[in-house]
Amino acid sequence: MKHFKSNLPFIALLLGLLTFSSCDDPIIYNLIPSKTRDRNILLEDFTGVRCPNCPKAADEIKNLESLFPDNIIAVTIHTGFFAVPYTESKYNFRTPKCDQFEQLMGQPVGYPTGALNRVYDDAVESYFRDFATWGSGISTLIEENPKVQVLISNTFDESTRILNTKITVTGLESVNEPLRLTALVTESGIVDVQVDSRLTPDKNPNYIHNHIMRDVLSAVSGDELAPSIQVGQVIERNYQMTVPPEAGWWNAANMDVVAYVSLNNLSVLQARKKAFTK
Repeated sequence: MKHFKSNLPFIALLLGLLTFSSCDDPIIYNLIPSKTRDRNILLEDFTGVRCPNCPKAADEIKNLESLFPDNIIAVTIHTGFFAVPYTESKYNFRTPKCDQFEQLMGQPVGYPTGALNRVYDDAVESYFRDFATWGSGISTLIEENPKVQVLISNTFDESTRILNTKITVTGLESVNEPLRLTALVTESGIVDVQVDSRLTPDKNPNYIHNHIMRDVLSAVSGDELAPSIQVGQVIERNYQMTVPPEAGWWNAANMDVVAYVSLNNLSVLQARKKAFTK
């Protein structure tokens, strides 16, 4: 595992140096962000229950969320061999739509890995980057001004378990190319088996899985939103979903709607998440 020191341009006060003592330590940022940012970062974490190093990436997401509690929009996608459930697994986090995300973005070379706003790296010809570089990537992306605003309004009926969500997109800058809207549902707090290379034995039967991609309300590639958008232009889209009965998962109290606007090259202009019930 590689470690790095993150020279973050958004830092107002440096409390200490980035420190680590072994290759199994999480990346620790002793830093304070200087101001609130409007730019959100979609972090798509490709992972699996059989991936021994993926819990380290999950810990890094927690680190980044503590630094930017309102700006990190994490979605955990279980695909490939590493996502095959164990015999003792209670749940199967794989879905055909998870596989479609992999087909859309290309197969990762290794796990754990993730994409930040689907920025394509020409040097490695991939959307994916090692989790040790997520912090430095976010430090650059978060300085950009968002070109659109994305707002989400949810109504969840606990008796019928019907979710209605309204997504409002407003132009902040003129974007003269086609825009797409993706809406999906994530769930956190799911307890199930996960292998973890830091443990002996390495299987943790009580691992807490967060940001799991449960279903997609739109097309996986995004619904066509508009051929362009101008400053002040408002576009609304509505989605509905009947949430399956709660049975250890599908817990509405732990679920979010995630929505993001992207271009045809997949790059994300802005993302947002909103809890079902808060």
